[in-house]
Amino acid sequence: MTEPTSPENPGPEPAGKASAGPSAEVARQLRDKTWVRVKRGLAKIWSTGGGGFYGLGYLITFIVYEIRLLAREFAGADGIVDFVAEQLVERVFRIAIDSLGNSIKAFLWPIRVLSDYELWGVAALVIGWAVYTYFLHERIVDYLGFDPKAERQAKRAAEAAAKQAKLVKRSNRQGN
Repeated sequence: MTEPTSPENPGPEPAGKASAGPSAEVARQLRDKTWVRVKRGLAKIWSTGGGGFYGLGYLITFIVYEIRLLAREFAGADGIVDFVAEQLVERVFRIAIDSLGNSIKAFLWPIRVLSDYELWGVAALVIGWAVYTYFLHERIVDYLGFDPKAERQAKRAAEAAAKQAKLVKRSNRQGN
């Protein structure tokens, strides 16, 4: 006799459907860890740009430039084997140098918007800032699990506490 099914006891596996084994669990954990690292990296790049609207523009611009760089490098290779094996060292150095250039260009993203689109660029920046401030900031912070403003405030508080402790220590030495 079989037990009735319930959320606690879903019943036997349907025929032809294998249960997820340890390898599926390992793959899920690896995927989750990788995604956490990607989100941390995105948060770090966003924070590098200030963590606000400017930082978001920096992050987006940097990613676009990096994708273009990798696509150009891959298109210039004779194939995947050539891309990965034969010119790995040369490509790593060239990509690193180009990536540094992309970082600099990404920092200048508002200038590019204004020079390319003039008055429309001003409107786009103002509208983009408003959309970011009133609709996107909290969602981005929740998604990345990182708030640069809170991080800066915590760092300032820790620095102030360390400075205060140093002053107290110096005062105690002078008092003795």
